[in-house]
Amino acid sequence: MTTPVLPPADEYERKYWVSTQELVNMRRWINFEITGNSLLDWFNWQQAQHNILNLHNSSDSISGTRIYFRQSAKYEYMIRALSYLNEIGVRKYVLDMRTPVTTLYALEVPQRGVLFTCGTDTGEVFDLTTHFKEAFDKLMLKYNLQLADLSSWFIAGLALVIMSIRKLAASAFS
Repeated sequence: MTTPVLPPADEYERKYWVSTQELVNMRRWINFEITGNSLLDWFNWQQAQHNILNLHNSSDSISGTRIYFRQSAKYEYMIRALSYLNEIGVRKYVLDMRTPVTTLYALEVPQRGVLFTCGTDTGEVFDLTTHFKEAFDKLMLKYNLQLADLSSWFIAGLALVIMSIRKLAASAFS
């Protein structure tokens, strides 16, 4: 987690310090607010998550996500936000607590491929730039499976998934 520190004492510290004004000017921000209103916060959080993932999967290096945590906001939303950034692999973000309104800036640098999450409870996340065979072999080893253990229906379904992923990746980059 990156949190701004007090003004730098020397030039070495300066390269790690970013002022609030520099953060504001760094990107074109898409703003979201967590206010303490349960229904509104839930809705805003859903939109913020969607926006963060879209920026993470795109080649957009101009936009960023800014989430304001108002004074009556629940702490759980800040934890959710930090956890979500970690979960999908966003590595460039700043939690600015120097201003009256705590603000999270997600400064995602575009990744190499499209993030694909499987709808299972295993929590496996694959980057489409990784060869699918390597990811498949990793799962086979993890669950100690042999190809003979899998039904022909499963293999046919897997082939459809692979084709869909390739089509999705091709359309995302065209």
